[in-house]
Amino acid sequence: MDNLFYVKTALGGLLGWVLVSGFTLLIKWLNSRGKIQTLYSKHSRIRQNRFFIFILSFLLIGFAAAAGYIAYYNYMTFRYSRAYLPAAGFLLLMPIGLLMLVYLRQSYDVIWDRIGLEGPSSYFAPAIGRGRVRLLFMDIIEAGTKADGSYYVQDEAGRRVIWSYIYHNYHHLNDAIMAARPDLFNDPGGWPD
Repeated sequence: MDNLFYVKTALGGLLGWVLVSGFTLLIKWLNSRGKIQTLYSKHSRIRQNRFFIFILSFLLIGFAAAAGYIAYYNYMTFRYSRAYLPAAGFLLLMPIGLLMLVYLRQSYDVIWDRIGLEGPSSYFAPAIGRGRVRLLFMDIIEAGTKADGSYYVQDEAGRRVIWSYIYHNYHHLNDAIMAARPDLFNDPGGWPD
């Protein structure tokens, strides 16, 4: 009976991972299509796909609630022996799901014009005040991708602007940076790894 419980828990986690990964790939494909949003005829903007963030946050909170219920049930039925793993899942997933709702704010938008761009410097700090950075295209010394698949540009002082495929029409910003600073790219058609 104990082994069956752990097999079911592992299969549930695997199924959740497959669903979230498939949903992420679908959103990446959908976000690469469409027109760009123009502001004041001089600035362009990309913003995160709020639907994706809301659904992902809802899924994480739902999985956390289910893990919390399972932990509570196992604690009441078996005491401590089976409550550790679901309780750990609850404690891990609930804060992540709630913190993802912060990404719905406009402060995570990336705005650019002919001269430079402005956007969040990190996904893990609030993108207000010092969390937002303005970089001129001529000051950019590095462009690349991070291990999580997000894109960044960086100046000599180490300040970065970060965005990812979760943003609607993110490829328009990539194209604008490649047009403004072709010297940063070895392959004219691609973004450096």
